[in-house]
Amino acid sequence: MSGYRAAIVMAALFVGTWGGTEARAQAGAPGKEDDVARLTARLLEKNHFLQQNIDDEVSRRLLVRYTDTLDYFHILFTQEDMAEFERFATTLDDALNAGDTGPAFQIYARMLQREGERLEYVRQLLASPEQFDFEKDERFAPDRHKLPRPKDLAEAKELWRLRLKFDVLQEKLGEKKKKPDLKQVADLLVRRYERSYRYDKERSPGEITATFLTSLAHVYDPHSDYMSSEELENFAINMQLKLFGIGAVLSSEDGYCTIKKLIPGGPAERSKQVRNNDRIVRVGQGDGEPVDVVEMNLNKVVEMIRGPKGTEVRLTILPEDSSDGERKEVTLIRDEIKLEDQRASAKVIEFPGEDGMAHRVALIDLPSFYSPMDVGENGGAGESTTADVARLLGKLQSEGVEGVVLDLRRNGGGSLEEAINLTGLFIPEGPVVQVCDARGRRTTHADEDGEVTYPGPLVVLISRFSASAAEILAGALQDYGRAILVGDSATHGKGTVQSLIELGPLMRRAIQFWTRPLPSQPGALKLTVQKFYRASGSSTQLNGVHPDIVLPSITDFAEFGEAALENPLPWDEISPAPYSPVASTGAIVPVLRAKSDARVGADPEFEYIRNDIAKRKKRLEEKSVSLSESVQRKERDEIDRELKERKKQRAARSAEAGREVVRLLPMTKIDAPGLPEPEVRNEAEEETPTSAIDEDPDEMADGKGPLLDPAARESLYVLRDLIGLRAVAQHKESIAAAARQAEGTMPPAQQR
Repeated sequence: MSGYRAAIVMAALFVGTWGGTEARAQAGAPGKEDDVARLTARLLEKNHFLQQNIDDEVSRRLLVRYTDTLDYFHILFTQEDMAEFERFATTLDDALNAGDTGPAFQIYARMLQREGERLEYVRQLLASPEQFDFEKDERFAPDRHKLPRPKDLAEAKELWRLRLKFDVLQEKLGEKKKKPDLKQVADLLVRRYERSYRYDKERSPGEITATFLTSLAHVYDPHSDYMSSEELENFAINMQLKLFGIGAVLSSEDGYCTIKKLIPGGPAERSKQVRNNDRIVRVGQGDGEPVDVVEMNLNKVVEMIRGPKGTEVRLTILPEDSSDGERKEVTLIRDEIKLEDQRASAKVIEFPGEDGMAHRVALIDLPSFYSPMDVGENGGAGESTTADVARLLGKLQSEGVEGVVLDLRRNGGGSLEEAINLTGLFIPEGPVVQVCDARGRRTTHADEDGEVTYPGPLVVLISRFSASAAEILAGALQDYGRAILVGDSATHGKGTVQSLIELGPLMRRAIQFWTRPLPSQPGALKLTVQKFYRASGSSTQLNGVHPDIVLPSITDFAEFGEAALENPLPWDEISPAPYSPVASTGAIVPVLRAKSDARVGADPEFEYIRNDIAKRKKRLEEKSVSLSESVQRKERDEIDRELKERKKQRAARSAEAGREVVRLLPMTKIDAPGLPEPEVRNEAEEETPTSAIDEDPDEMADGKGPLLDPAARESLYVLRDLIGLRAVAQHKESIAAAARQAEGTMPPAQQR
């Protein structure tokens, strides 16, 4: 399309939007917000993968999404409010098509009204905080997202009272002293509720419109978003590409600053005290008094956590699985997050095999798919995932490694090109991934070099956090019969491709037809435009990639995957691309699985994990928590006793059994002769987790903690079994080949 024709088309989108409407004027929204809304709606209709018109069905779903965004826990809007909003159920589409954001502001005004009423009620209750009876065994469901809204204001007030009692109890239990000052707790909570109300009341029309348009984008799928001009300026933050001095990607969820992703090698990840989905409730600078950040604007929290390299920041963390309010303070030293810390690395492990002989295998940890273009972004040396892994494989083979485990458990994706190239290190050639757009147009990305860098035994370790490009690699290696997949019952299931469209250039091209000024920074739209498919034709979307051998895992819950998100695109399949598997694993997988099941069933570490899974399931099923202080303290004491007993049992097992020898091989040591000295685990310095479910023996840090977590160790045993089966198969093939050769060269008389 020519530039002139594109401008004509864009101009047509704006016809009739300049004057606004009475509803929008009453709501206080300026006309420019209407212009942005209408353009966003048109782009979603025409460019999203679903090709879904904004009609009455979208309108109904938008009303649900928007009210849920404003009141996620169903505690503010009453059923009477929702009945009143029903008039928008089939008219939001008409409003968007007419360029009218008025309904969004009317709904938002009702939310502010309810927040103001809640604030006044909270002030009344906290004027006498001693009135709360913490021995009365009332219960409250902190996550009310799927529960009915209160019928009326009276029922809403009862929910507000229970929520406030829950908040007070959380603060009481979070204090180290048994009897914290209730007056101080009350003052803290009043300020928190006031801050939340003030923040929502002071939001600009652009921010409110952004919330509404993001809700619209989420009607289409969970990875499409509208980004306001402010969000676009912080694009690196919202796209999870920028680091914040502690090496964590942060988001605002339900009033909490939540850690969405730990950057490998960053201060937070190195501390081993912070985990994905933990919530930050206070931030302290150096020796300064910690500041409560619950319900605080995310950008303000980020500013507090950011800081110069070498300075100290103290985070008060509420662990994701904490039901009793127990917190911990983590002190971190801000640092520059370098690509060097996120590059591939290896562990070389020596352990006795079933034959009694020492065997040397390796585990390659691959946290992301990075490429040379990440140099300026992350401060790296311009290396690529494929180049680094190729060098590691070369080094490992030269050091006599018999097999490799590729650990993708914390790999959330990255460069598609690198995923394709990395697959090529393990297969001769052939299609790796297929990409389809809304019109069914297919593009096949293949490895075409005809070379194999590593032909040996290979196991791939996956989890619910393995996503996008990691799923492409794992799926391709499974399709080609090139690897045995081990881990959680499925990967994340993120099999879609997004494109970013900045609205400014489009609106500026249309402005030449009018004299009225347009918004200078209208933001951007990130929308899903394509889906990934494996060479076999199966989509990685929603269902993810399934392993050959499933291990018990505390992360193996649907809530960690794509299926837990709102409105995910469905799974489907297309015709397979022509490819030739390298080998068939159908015969050996049952043998490997049987051996693994026997080991896992007898391993005390996996028994701990099974117990933790049972606790988590029970917690999810119960939905509500007790508001009795004695009940919650008893639960905490039981967890502490269990942890101490586990530590004692581990120490006894460690004294009785020899450990494998582990050598760490980062990229910085790849060119040194030989291998580094073995690492030593310091049992005396091992830290105790805050709860049984918080246990995370994933990595070793500065000689503390386990060198190999249970899943990593079991993957190595699977690899050992695979090596043995391959050796037997090769031996049988050699004998058969020799027999065929001998038979072919014998004289006919002797053959008889």
